[in-house]
Amino acid sequence: MDSIKVSVMPKRILILSEAFGLGHTMVAKAIKDSMLMHEPSWHVDVFEASTLVRPTTSRIMSLLYLKSLQYTPSLWGKIYHKSQHKPLNQQLQFLMQHMIYTRFDKLIAEYKPDLIICTHLFPSLIVSKLKKNGLRTKLCTVITDFCLHGSWLSNEVDHYLLPTETIRNELLLKGIKTEKLHVTGIPVHPKFQIESSSLSSKKAFRELLQLQDMPTLICMGGGLGVGLSESMVKVLEKYLGQMQVLFIAGKNHSLYRNIMNLSVCKHENFHLYSFVDYIDRLMKASDVMVTKPGGVTCSEAIRIGLPMLILNPLPGQEQGNLHYMLEHRHGLFIEDERTLDLQLQSLILKPEDFSQQFSVAVTKKSAIFPQGVEQVVKSMLF
Repeated sequence: MDSIKVSVMPKRILILSEAFGLGHTMVAKAIKDSMLMHEPSWHVDVFEASTLVRPTTSRIMSLLYLKSLQYTPSLWGKIYHKSQHKPLNQQLQFLMQHMIYTRFDKLIAEYKPDLIICTHLFPSLIVSKLKKNGLRTKLCTVITDFCLHGSWLSNEVDHYLLPTETIRNELLLKGIKTEKLHVTGIPVHPKFQIESSSLSSKKAFRELLQLQDMPTLICMGGGLGVGLSESMVKVLEKYLGQMQVLFIAGKNHSLYRNIMNLSVCKHENFHLYSFVDYIDRLMKASDVMVTKPGGVTCSEAIRIGLPMLILNPLPGQEQGNLHYMLEHRHGLFIEDERTLDLQLQSLILKPEDFSQQFSVAVTKKSAIFPQGVEQVVKSMLF
């Protein structure tokens, strides 16, 4: 008797992010690309949630968020720490649902997802509220920093993707069931896996990018170029005879223009970039990275095995990320330009001693990523 083949309909996954910074959406797109590599017939879509229903409001909120980080970081830090161990204020949740995320239930009903994945707190809270009111779709929330904030927690979340075992243990202590918790690391695009390319050496990537084969330092402030400065460039300029610098201004157009006008740009070992889509190659060509401690950037560096010199963190989650990086020897804290100067001297004069400070970052980079995102997500659907 011929066996009967059962046709399985392609799954539909809706991934919701937000337009506040670039990291949350980068994580969302990384999950999408990982899923489609393994299940190309599935329907996987990424949306920045508020732009679907209130695009003008979304742009204003994004601008206010960035300006608050730029001009009043201490205020952001106070708000973050005051609410760190408790759910988001109910009144604020009500305002979000009725002023920003209106008609969200209709959008979800039209999409008919088998699973909703949220990489930002706000859509996770709204979907949780909809589930409380009867929505039956499974909800997965992704923690995108190396520290835990109480606002992420909701009884309606069916699964969490977590950056570390430490956070998993914290959630267990808070009563979250173990079957909901999956340690995947912060999801990054598959191209940040050093093993995913046949170009396995720094020399090969430098040749590909038409760079010199010499000690290489990359400076990044995330996609928005936050934390980088002209005064930092003056410190770097002293060492351009012994190393090359890849300076990524990202979407910080004013910083890019200001650096472009400096004489350092005429030096053959100083390379200035705006926003690029091949940042993985630039990182793989580098020996060390100067960066702010954003969760996604740090995760990308760990995946590649790239040591970090970490600039002053913003109050809030970046402080938690910095603490994790220092504790696990993935990076060193650069308190000021004098500290940066001293570390660059060590990199040039005593490269072996410099590298030993980061041995854990290089030799144990795979230890914190015990599960692949695509396998975990598939397990939620079957």
